[in-house]
Amino acid sequence: MVVMNVISASEDVQKLGVVNVVYNLGGMPRSGIDYEKSRRLAKLFKAIPVRFCSFYPCIDTKFWTIVVETFSVIINRFLLMRFRIIEGDHEEVMLKLKAVGIPSEVLPVTDESKLLVDDHLKWLARLKMA
Repeated sequence: MVVMNVISASEDVQKLGVVNVVYNLGGMPRSGIDYEKSRRLAKLFKAIPVRFCSFYPCIDTKFWTIVVETFSVIINRFLLMRFRIIEGDHEEVMLKLKAVGIPSEVLPVTDESKLLVDDHLKWLARLKMA
């Protein structure tokens, strides 16, 4: 919610909207899929005073295709936005995202598909101190 508060205060975000990229390469989460959480997330997106203009889930397995397509049916009942599934390995995903205007340099992920969260955690710590 901290991130949503910060981006909702941005004038550019209010004018242009938010592009949501979900990078999910590398298999199934240990805890499984919580479909009720997906429904609540869709309702949360609608309640936040920020317009989500596009959503790009990046996946690498057929299982995730089924999950994401189910999620898209749920979320499209609540939101109007561009929704495109990006499939492939890391290099293919980065090229496809670049083709839709999202440069790979702005994504916090290594060439080995490892998420980089250090800068994000430092930013959150600075916000809490302010």
